[in-house]
Amino acid sequence: MTLSEFLKENPEAQAEIETIKTEAKTEGQKEEKERIKSLDAIAGTVTAEMLRDAKYGENPIDGPALAYKAMVNGEKLATAYMTSAMKDSEESGVGAVGVGIPDAGQEQTDESDEMSAYINKRKGGN
Repeated sequence: MTLSEFLKENPEAQAEIETIKTEAKTEGQKEEKERIKSLDAIAGTVTAEMLRDAKYGENPIDGPALAYKAMVNGEKLATAYMTSAMKDSEESGVGAVGVGIPDAGQEQTDESDEMSAYINKRKGGN
């Protein structure tokens, strides 16, 4: 006996299969809608390319998984940026730049003293 023959002889089984298929489709649509909503919730914190890949790529993922992926990649990008910035800073010779020579009649002051004086003045101190 084939499945088709069985279903013809048992209409209640056919109805049960149709109910299961409908419920599965509804559940799948609900889960996909929630996945897309979770991705849209973090859309502003990831690149458009990452978001597109998460939504429509070969390996779709949800919002929490994309957030983790972005965090890991972000840490790598930040580390690379800081390494590059430190190298640029060293190559530029910024460490050799001084605060300048005081005007005639003024003595050299420590930058931290100047900043403290400015802050105290803003707060209403001396």
